[in-house]
Formats: sequence, C-alpha cells, structure tokens
Amino acid sequence: IRSKSENQVPALDLLGVPLRRENRTDDDPIVVFGGWSVSRNPLPLFDFADAIGIGASEHIVEDIMTAVRTHRGSRGTIADALVNKEGVILPGRYHVVTEAGYLTTWEPRNAPTEIYSRTSPQFPHSWYLSSETDYNDIGYYDGKTFFSMEIVDACASKCAFCASGFRDKNRDIQDPAVVVDMAVWAASQGANLTKLFFPANSSVGATKEMIRELTALGLSPRVGSAKAERIDREYIELVGKSGQEKIAFAPETGDYEHRRALGKPGMTNEVLEQVIVTSIESGIPNLDFYFIMNLPGEAGDGLQKTIDLLGNFHRLAVARGLKGRMRMSIPNFFPKAGTPFQYAASGDLARYPERVARLKAGVADFMHVSSMDQNVDLLSQNIMSRGGIEAGALLGAVYDKLKEREATEGAYVPDTMQDWREALSVLGLQEETYFAQRRTDRPLPWHHIHMVNIPTSTLIKAWDVFRGKRADFIIDM
Repeated sequence: IRSKSENQVPALDLLGVPLRRENRTDDDPIVVFGGWSVSRNPLPLFDFADAIGIGASEHIVEDIMTAVRTHRGSRGTIADALVNKEGVILPGRYHVVTEAGYLTTWEPRNAPTEIYSRTSPQFPHSWYLSSETDYNDIGYYDGKTFFSMEIVDACASKCAFCASGFRDKNRDIQDPAVVVDMAVWAASQGANLTKLFFPANSSVGATKEMIRELTALGLSPRVGSAKAERIDREYIELVGKSGQEKIAFAPETGDYEHRRALGKPGMTNEVLEQVIVTSIESGIPNLDFYFIMNLPGEAGDGLQKTIDLLGNFHRLAVARGLKGRMRMSIPNFFPKAGTPFQYAASGDLARYPERVARLKAGVADFMHVSSMDQNVDLLSQNIMSRGGIEAGALLGAVYDKLKEREATEGAYVPDTMQDWREALSVLGLQEETYFAQRRTDRPLPWHHIHMVNIPTSTLIKAWDVFRGKRADFIIDM
C-alpha cells in the first residue's frame, strides 16, 4: 500500500484483513507496506505491517513473493526466509519503545540491528496513466489524461529540509529515447499529455532533448517545478513551445539570506526575475511559486520580505504582459527523517493560519493562494512524519473514532484535527512532542533505519552549520 499513512488502516479494514499484525493467522494475507515516506520513518506502521520495504522495490517485491510462494501458509517460515533480506524489515522481530520523540529501546529478536535500504541499478519505473491526478485541482488540465514518468532519481541540490536532495547517490537520468518510446505507447493508450516529473533535479540538457523530441512528435510534454538558477532560455522557450499552461519555481522564502542558508544560494531574486521575464516572453501564460511557511531560521521580517518579493514579481509580470494568473502554494514546514532538519522544530500550528491570513492580505489582489489552512494534514502529516511506535496506537484510535461516527451518522466523514487531538488525549500523548525541536545527542525513532547512506554525524554537522548561519533565529532546547 503506497498512500498517506492515515489511509492505509481503512484500506486494510475494507479488505477484511485484521488491522494489527498480532491478530492475523496463517490464513490471512501478508501485509506489506512501502514507498518513499514509509521508508523514511516506518515506525508508525510497525503494529500493522508484517513486512516493510525500505528502498528500491524491484528486488524487495521479488524476495517477498518468493518467500510467500515457497512457504505459503506459515507466517513464521515466511518471516524466517525474509529476515536477512536487504531492504526488508519485519516489525514483529523487534521490541521497540519510543518516548517523547526519541528512541529508548530497540531490541532485535533474531533479526539484524541495522536496516539498510535496498538499492537497484534499474531506473525507478514510476509510470502511471490516469485522468485522476493532482494537477487537475488547479483547473489547467480538466478532461485531460496524463501519462506521468519519473525522469530523474535524486537531486543535485542539498537543501537541508528536502528528503529528495539530501541523499547518498549521484543523479540518475532516464534515457531520453526510453522516455520518448514510452510516451508514444501512452499516446496510443489515450494519453493527452506526457508529464515529466522531477525535471528540476535533472540534467537540463537531457530534459531539453526529451521536450524537443516529444513536442516534435505532437505528444504534448509537461514539466514541473524548475530550478531557476539551473535552467536557461532555451529550456524555457521549449516549455513555451510545448504549449505548457504554467511554469513553477520554488524560492521557499522571500528572504534571500534565509534561502541561501537553506541550500539555494544560486536562486537569487535577480535570477527569479529573469526567468519570469523569459517565461512570459516564451508564451507561458501562468506562473506558479512554492513557498514554505514557518521554516527554521526565519527572521522576524521574513514574511514581509516574501510579500514584497511577490509584489515585485507581479509588477514585473504585468509590465511584461502576463496573460494568465499568478499562483502560490504555501504548505507548513514539517521535518523529514534523514535530513538535517529532522532535528528542527515543526512549523507552529497556531502561527500558521495567522501568517496565511497576513500573506493573503498582502497578495490576494493579484495572486491565488493555496494553503493548508484548516487541513487535518497540518497535524496528522507531522505526526506520521516524525512519530514513533506509539503513533500506531494513535492511528488506530483515530480510525476507531471514524468508524464509530460512521455507524452513528450513516456516512463516512473524514478525520479532523479534533479527532486526532481527542485520540492524543485518550492515549496520554502530548501534541507538542511532535512539534518540538530535537536534541542531536539522543537517537530519533528511525535511528536504526538507513534509508540513505549518510552518517548521522553528517546530518548533525549540516544542522549545526545552518544554526550557525541563522543563530539569531534558532531557539535551542
């Protein structure tokens, strides 16, 4: 199951599978979890999983299927066959205790102490053909069917907050010829558009070759957020010629000194202004921007600098003849395991709506603002991102509340912040625990799970370097 962790428990229940591993028998399915977010911090799912895949899935899936076919009907024997397979963790073989945001007990039971991710020489096959995509919610692609392909694995940048950038490998670029061949196949299956995702991390030359070839074949390529400091005029002009409805950039903050400390020194305000001008001149009608609210190290005037920067962008865009609209997305900050910012405090929930309101007041006249305001993910996503073994009980308690409400009201109602807070209270858990800054001299819940081959000492050093750069704005515990 690869989805939001909050959705995985209901999925099991709807399939008729006992939710907790301890309640399953040899007649029940083997429940396997995996995916990028789960691999980073799988502890919240330990109570529910028979096995969890960490890293590249190709060989993990093969190992699990071989074990199940060979030892069908004996959960214990299946586990014995998998226990030493790289990239496979068997939660039932560990006694784990987490407390107040730290790992206090990790006792393997006939299992390896350290869990390392599985690697593969094969490029990730993240391909999907669907009209149900997250691109449609902004109204650019209504009625279109997307064929989406990952064209790059890993990233050239090392932004301290980013799980994709802070990794242990060089960038792998998909062969442009393979991309074109797959896009031709997708068109034969009804795809209107070919989405190349993560091009911002890619070789600009390779991405340009893909766009050029796909456009020549009439296959309507689309690309996502671009690194303003890496792309050139030819790249933007190719995006414009493809007919793309928008181009997106991610400054993260309007404060350049803060942006530089975060890991984007080349993305200056002048560079951003230049790509805006070039985008408009290339016929791209809409501009999108991504910022993160409540980032660690933000100065008191950081939000005003963001408002001022967006105002400058708007005046520049209007002067150059922008045909469409400007749009921005402003999620709250939450730390990601395996990055230097895993030690940072999460974005304050009470502060977030206040800052969203202030930002909207400053830019709403000329910019559409998409936020997480009133979204349960503000709380639940943060808990699942950095929670420990206790988060499994919390997840179960929230789901129990949803089932009770559905039985009473006769219809399913999605979870709310109040549901999560009531469950926290029942279990005696403190919400503040999931938002507080972490000490670097104590192990975090995912301490023994190595999704990336980067020593903890390297992450701590990067965090210390950032704190040194933004010392006036970091509050130590």
